[in-house]
Amino acid sequence: MKTLCQAEHYVTVDHNQTCSSFHWIAKQQKPDGSFKEEVWVTHREMLGGVNGDVSHAAFILIALLECDCPGNDHKDVTAQALRYIETTVAQTDRPLALAISAFALTLAGSPSSDGVVKRLQSMAKSSPEGYTYWSHGSEEDYEGHEKPYWYTKQPGALAVEVTSYVLLTNLARGDISTSTGIVGWLLSQRNSQGAFISTQDTVVGLQALSEYSIKSYSAILDMTCHIRSEVDDHFRKSISLTPEDAMVVKTVPKVPTGGKLHFEAEGTGVGMMQVEVRFNVPEDRNNCHFDVTVATHQLNTLLQSFFWDNRKSKCEPCSTDCEEQTSEEEEEGDYEDFTFPPVQPRIQTLWKKKVKGLNLTVDEDENRSDFEDPNMVSKIGRPRRKRRSVRPYSASVICVEVCVRFLGNKTTGMSVVDVGLFTGYLPVDEDLENLKLKGKIDHYEKSQRSVVLYVDEFTNRDRKCLKLRARQEHVAENLQPAKVQVFDYYNPDSRCTVFYKNNNNSGQLANFCDNQKQICQCLESRCAACEESWYGLGWMDMMKFACSNASYVLEIKALDRDLEKAGFERILGQIQAVHSQRGRHELKVGDKVILLKRASCFCPRVSPDQTYFMMLSQPKRFKDSDGNQIYAFLMDKKVLVIQNFKPRGLSKEQKEIFKNVNRTVKRLKRRGCSGGGKTPKVNSKNRKRRARRGKNGNSKKT
Repeated sequence: MKTLCQAEHYVTVDHNQTCSSFHWIAKQQKPDGSFKEEVWVTHREMLGGVNGDVSHAAFILIALLECDCPGNDHKDVTAQALRYIETTVAQTDRPLALAISAFALTLAGSPSSDGVVKRLQSMAKSSPEGYTYWSHGSEEDYEGHEKPYWYTKQPGALAVEVTSYVLLTNLARGDISTSTGIVGWLLSQRNSQGAFISTQDTVVGLQALSEYSIKSYSAILDMTCHIRSEVDDHFRKSISLTPEDAMVVKTVPKVPTGGKLHFEAEGTGVGMMQVEVRFNVPEDRNNCHFDVTVATHQLNTLLQSFFWDNRKSKCEPCSTDCEEQTSEEEEEGDYEDFTFPPVQPRIQTLWKKKVKGLNLTVDEDENRSDFEDPNMVSKIGRPRRKRRSVRPYSASVICVEVCVRFLGNKTTGMSVVDVGLFTGYLPVDEDLENLKLKGKIDHYEKSQRSVVLYVDEFTNRDRKCLKLRARQEHVAENLQPAKVQVFDYYNPDSRCTVFYKNNNNSGQLANFCDNQKQICQCLESRCAACEESWYGLGWMDMMKFACSNASYVLEIKALDRDLEKAGFERILGQIQAVHSQRGRHELKVGDKVILLKRASCFCPRVSPDQTYFMMLSQPKRFKDSDGNQIYAFLMDKKVLVIQNFKPRGLSKEQKEIFKNVNRTVKRLKRRGCSGGGKTPKVNSKNRKRRARRGKNGNSKKT
């Protein structure tokens, strides 16, 4: 109602429709003049005890006074609310309750406003710059100025809100001179976009600054501002402000930093200057203000319902009725950063499988039927194969459990848990309503990518766990990690962010790290093409690929393969031949190399004891745990891997690709990539000679 009444001055609004809201407000008034609140309110300072009731009543009284609706009912409701505030405001000493009550009493013309204003003046504080402000609660977050101004943590959103209400009160009382110091402090709290810290303080803060701008308006504007720096004598800028361009923002780029800026203004008028400083600081991974853990597991609705015995337990899968159990165990797969093992080949883990009475030695990781479709590059997002087990009757469902504990010295206020979801997944509404019904959350909001949960508070004693299900609405390939953010609603800087994958894996990007040099290499990339995708292509295509993508063309024998770790398979290989190398490192026959392949990639297929023709990009040089130098190649989309076939038993396509490989190797050894270009050149005479041979048959040399 208040917002629509304010908008009537600028746009067409049906005043009768706006005032219809008043009748609903009147029904919420209690006999003592306060108002009951039966719906969830984000702004917690309006709730709870006498202090909450008086702030709540003052907030409504301000809306009623700023939005005049005809009728005796409006006067009666306003008078009752005013009497309630006058009789109860003396019982509170909270700055926000006093500030909002003082503004309401001043608008109503109540004599009681003088006493409340005096109490507020006794609570005023001064900043190091000489500005005046009011805090809410402890001043522990407001540091001194040993650090530069922009490194200093400022008071929270509630301090901005309290100070804004005091400014509105002073302006309503006609006190312009005292308001100048308050305006200076408020302006220093804004960010580069003009907003403050949170939502409520920004709304009230902008209203107060706008009111000050109206009260201090000068019809004559003729100002000249001079800016100079103490660290650069050559930096001197001047800005002129006139009525013709008063609403145009003037900017001065590339201002020297590291010292003080001197600003001088002369002339007549009122303006505002803002200095925007952008800087980067090292990320402190231990700077989380919350202890946040995320656990997920896949649900098979039909099977779990079949095995769940309602007579024995009331704990349904992913139910909030379950006793919250926490495990201190950390799985090895949670560690995404790893170093190389010693380069000495390990004994493979093989197992025997009997097929029709025959003993076949099969690599455990190769025993899968994913090899049906050679054109499918990634296993992620592939059509699910028919299984002999019972299929669930619903879509894929995962259970997400977020547990939070505050790491500070006290209890938080209203907090927000923003649970990101995987692409294609949506939350189950029943679980969200159940969380709200059981009092675990006060409110929730849904979007396509996340669900936002509003929690009353988090303590530093106990962990609070929230569980919900997410159902897959459509299949997406190569699901990326989802993000969970937890932060204090009134102090957004007090936050913590964690990433998660399905099946309790960490959502951090996989890295290969050299502990001695403290250097890590990101390993996230796309899959390589399958060998079969080269069927039907010629040697010129291989040459073009080699000259465009490959720094090394090698023959490598796979010696050993490590089990999947952190989402990657590691293959230990030894160089058998060096056909071409244009990279920074010189490789030799006999050198050991590590080949890294994403576990989700179907290709390239590399098995131990087999030799492969490989076109590879630049490697990363590391040292293993024994100090041996080793090169690591990432097998991504810029890699070509073709197995060296045995002469017998080859298909037509395999013979052709083997022929193209040999021709490419000979060409690379003889000429390399001509002119360092991307496309190899072919002698036109040789092309014509080959054409005649193909037409007339083989010719003898003369």
